[in-house]
Amino acid sequence: MTDSAVAEGHVKLRDGKKWKSRWVVLRKPSPVADCLVLLVSKERGAKERSSVVLEHICGLEAGQSGEGVAFTLTILCLSQTVQLGFDSKEALLAWDIRLRYYLGEVHSFNVAVLPGTKLESGPATLHLCNSLLVIARGIPPVIVGQWNLLDLRRYGPVTNGFVFEGGTRKPSTKYAQIDITATETAHRVGTQHALGREEGLQRLEQRRRGGASLERHPSTP
Repeated sequence: MTDSAVAEGHVKLRDGKKWKSRWVVLRKPSPVADCLVLLVSKERGAKERSSVVLEHICGLEAGQSGEGVAFTLTILCLSQTVQLGFDSKEALLAWDIRLRYYLGEVHSFNVAVLPGTKLESGPATLHLCNSLLVIARGIPPVIVGQWNLLDLRRYGPVTNGFVFEGGTRKPSTKYAQIDITATETAHRVGTQHALGREEGLQRLEQRRRGGASLERHPSTP
């Protein structure tokens, strides 16, 4: 494996409704990049057949599949979804661990979207990846709601769970009010993210005040 490769190997890549066996490399374009490049070739060492930049990665979803592969790993991005297939659980876990290590703070939970919101109620998956929060449904997963963590209107613990309210305070916003109650395992992670959100808001306020102070007292040459 090369220094810039996050994961590489022979896997099955979903192309429409078909699974194709390919040599896949997920690589960092630079040491400070916040995206990945997906390189696909027919065999190891062969000429690359395609190259795709995966930006705004917001979640990983691993599971079993009955559609030609034993296990799947879905990489969720805000603008696209990549689904990889594996013959063994060990191979799936190896890719999953390496990707989660690269992405940093990434979690997923089975949740229930409450009735009376602008999303269809019922079971879904909540993904938390660094500052992004998304709700996904279906196989392969499709994102049906997305927010930046700092834009959450309200949040807080409930019995055996945690509730997020997404959207903005503008009545015209499509997701003006969405309550999502996660399982009890989300409580700890939700609390950690809530604290991180408060710290982020405090840093933004400090920067704003610092900028205002510089405007009032410009430096002299």
